[in-house]
Amino acid sequence: MKLIHPKIFKNTIRDFVLVVFVTIISTYIVTEYIKNTQKLYDTFIAATDYHKSLLILSLFAIIRIFQIILKQYQVYIETRLQLIVSNNIESAFYSSLNPKTITEIETPSFQNDLNTIRYGISTFTQLLLSFISIIQNILLIVIYSFLIINQKWYLLIIIALYSSPNILNEMKLSKFRMQYIENTSDISRQKAMYAEYFTKSEAQKELLIFSMKDYLLSKWLRLTQIVTKLELAHKKKDISSATLVSMLGPLGYMVVQFVLLTDVFNKSLTIGQYMALITTIGMLEGSFISLAPTIGKLKAMNAMKVKLNLFYKKYIDQEYYSETVEEISPINFIEINNLFFKYPHSTNYSLKNINLSINPGDILVIVGENGSGKSTLAKIILGLHGIQNGQLFYNGVDINNIERGKLFSNMSVVTQDYLKYPFPLLENITLEADVKLEMVEEFCARFNYLLPDQKDLISDCLLGIDYEGSRQLSGGQWQRIAIARALYKDSRILVLDEATSAMDPETESKLMKDIVETREKKITIIVSHRLHIALYASKIIVVQNGEIVEHGTHMELMDNKGKYYNMVQSQTYQKEENQDGYRDIQRVI
Repeated sequence: MKLIHPKIFKNTIRDFVLVVFVTIISTYIVTEYIKNTQKLYDTFIAATDYHKSLLILSLFAIIRIFQIILKQYQVYIETRLQLIVSNNIESAFYSSLNPKTITEIETPSFQNDLNTIRYGISTFTQLLLSFISIIQNILLIVIYSFLIINQKWYLLIIIALYSSPNILNEMKLSKFRMQYIENTSDISRQKAMYAEYFTKSEAQKELLIFSMKDYLLSKWLRLTQIVTKLELAHKKKDISSATLVSMLGPLGYMVVQFVLLTDVFNKSLTIGQYMALITTIGMLEGSFISLAPTIGKLKAMNAMKVKLNLFYKKYIDQEYYSETVEEISPINFIEINNLFFKYPHSTNYSLKNINLSINPGDILVIVGENGSGKSTLAKIILGLHGIQNGQLFYNGVDINNIERGKLFSNMSVVTQDYLKYPFPLLENITLEADVKLEMVEEFCARFNYLLPDQKDLISDCLLGIDYEGSRQLSGGQWQRIAIARALYKDSRILVLDEATSAMDPETESKLMKDIVETREKKITIIVSHRLHIALYASKIIVVQNGEIVEHGTHMELMDNKGKYYNMVQSQTYQKEENQDGYRDIQRVI
């Protein structure tokens, strides 16, 4: 993403022109205001023309009223610009966030870096919106300087000497503020997370049942104290630096007053000229003060540009992708060769020496203990994790040579942490606003048991508990909607990661039969602890400590009496104590 992009200025040209026009008029009015200040005071001091004094005073009032009207109009235009530009920048930023994988995204460093980038983008937005103000201040500084030079040229040197440190200080502070945001991002996010638990509807059950509010509050208070201490220390440095620099202003102003009053007493300067110069100098100081923070932000923009480039290089444009992109036809088979994978900042491999072939029509069931690497393997097959060249192939093409968007068009998934979108039911399934209702109706007729109520398809009622009038669903209903969403896409590759954990046995059985029937020539991958699902598999792999320790069909693995056999036995039989000790009884799964 470029900091300056045409999309940022979409629908803003007219408003920018209007603000420039108002700025030019306002600048002209200021010069007239200063000229009339001198005339007014000279007329008052002379006391020779009462009517002329009233005329000048009336002109003053008219100019002032016109200034107020222009100022309020400018505020309105700038507010409109701020809203449009801010929305355009956010839209451009979100549109550009297209990571090829989630490997680096699922790390704390991503959230911290993102927090810094958001601060930088916010600063950049303010800078863009201050652009007109910069032009106005520069114009005013030029005009004020010209007026002062015409009277007392050396005064401009004095003013520049005591105003410049303020600008230099702002340049220094802008960098300091950026570093503060970067250094405190992690702990600030922790504090915000704890605060969210107090109000998040999903958290209230555990807060009440476990009586943990005091415990949570103590954690929040501890972080609040740390953040407050850091904030006050930051402010102390900020204020101390600004105070020292600001003290130069009154000292410089005293020098200017001394020079001007000396000229007044020496009769080389009239009272009107004195008042006009004092007014001009005050306005010049104001322009310098207004310009200083903007120059500081300009300085920070260079550092922001570097950070943004590093952000995109690290999280968006991962280095191991080939510049040569090959077209990928609908995926028919998948090949994994000697796959090794570990997460960022981890020393241990999550997957080791994985070799696997998946063919059209395969229903692959991946089983294993918690933390064995089942879900990680499924995500790699989906293309969600970055891996080295030569380890994963689709139709014989290396994954790193395939454009990720084309790859994902072949994929569909239900993850353990699927999202509950606050959309109407139809949009929750299709993830589109405009759909062919005939296709949806045909799909829903086949999978009607996945819907809370088929009548809701034409309803605009939002699902969830976040908004007024929305409809609350159970965990099982939400899971069915997530499955419906994945099946509706009708992709070549479907991954279900513990997707039936909240589903009743009857519905689960019907779903599996429908998957077998409707996905006859496609690839289906199921990650599950519920081993009876493996009965539907054409191929089963058992993952332990990141390695495939067994593979085959259900009957083959049962005959081997290995890890899979033991897992099935543990789910099929349980121990019952009686007078003779323990005996195995069959469980109903």
